[in-house]
Amino acid sequence: MQKAMSRLAARIRGRTPYFRIAEPLKTNPAIPQSFDAAQVKLVLHLAELHHDNPAQAALMLESWVLGKVFSAAQQFMIASLLVLERDDLLQTLFDCASTNEARRVVGEELLRLTRE
Repeated sequence: MQKAMSRLAARIRGRTPYFRIAEPLKTNPAIPQSFDAAQVKLVLHLAELHHDNPAQAALMLESWVLGKVFSAAQQFMIASLLVLERDDLLQTLFDCASTNEARRVVGEELLRLTRE
C-alpha cells in the first residue's frame, strides 16, 4: 500500500518514488546488556585492573570492543559498572548474566570475596 501511494504521489509530482529503507535495529546502551561466562570473567578482571589503573582498564576494554569480544552497548554498560562499589558491580553482573554458568562465575567471585 505504501509503495502504491508513493508511486502515485511521485507520478503526480513528476518525481521518482520514495521508498523507506528499513535500518538495522540499534541496541540502546541504556538497556542492560547480557554477558556470557567468559565475558563475566573479563569484566571481573577489568574491575580489578580499574581499581589499580583506570587508564589501562579503559584501553583494555577498548581493545576488546575492537576485537569484537564486547559490543558497543556492552562497552557502555561495563564502563558504568566499573564505577560501582564491588557489591553493586557483582549484583548487576549477576542480573545481566545470560547463562547459569555466567551466574556461577559471579557466585564464585562472591565466595572468594567473603573468604578474604
